[in-house]
Amino acid sequence: LKGVNKLLQKTANDQHRDIIRLHQELDDLQQYGRRENVCFSNVKFDKHDPTLSPMNQVITLCDGIGVEVTESDLVDVHPLPARKGMAKRIIARFKDRKLGQKVLTSRKNTKHIDPAKKKKLAADPARGFGIQPNITPARSALLSQAKSLVNQQGFNATWVDIKTGAILVKRRPGDRPAVIRSTSDLVAICSDFVPNEHFFSVCKDDLFDVFNPRDNDFSG
Repeated sequence: LKGVNKLLQKTANDQHRDIIRLHQELDDLQQYGRRENVCFSNVKFDKHDPTLSPMNQVITLCDGIGVEVTESDLVDVHPLPARKGMAKRIIARFKDRKLGQKVLTSRKNTKHIDPAKKKKLAADPARGFGIQPNITPARSALLSQAKSLVNQQGFNATWVDIKTGAILVKRRPGDRPAVIRSTSDLVAICSDFVPNEHFFSVCKDDLFDVFNPRDNDFSG
């Protein structure tokens, strides 16, 4: 009977591992389809005013950071649904992925936009503009966890790779950034980090004793 239980435990844990792998592969496919997308926040727009249309405002903002973008460079530009109390964002899909990446690498230039132009562009002129890669909801949740780890544990930084959409974490300024694929990766680089949820991984306490998220040996 003990041997049967061990076999059942191993089978159940192997299935959990396969489900996690499938979730990661599905998320990779979803992220692949977002490579041409760029998200903009704190941009004022009015769909009923052509001069303040999302398309026109994105083009004007890109010009303000030194990147020439025309309407023909864009597949679509539209507002994203916003949760209550949250600022609305705009998503733009570029025909050329490299042009979208150029916009992302130039986002630091938003600090130097002329104040008069910023007043016309910004929903709130007192705040800065946000220009971010369009990542999946699951990666967004994982990024939020990474930010919590950085703030709580005094790590150097966390960010999203603009080419791959991967989440990166750096412990110290001179360190090589670690690629974060799951909550377990965060726990692996900082055992003091205690997440409330697990993304692309399962908390050890939720499985049988045979399960170890840091060990590929599931033989028990």
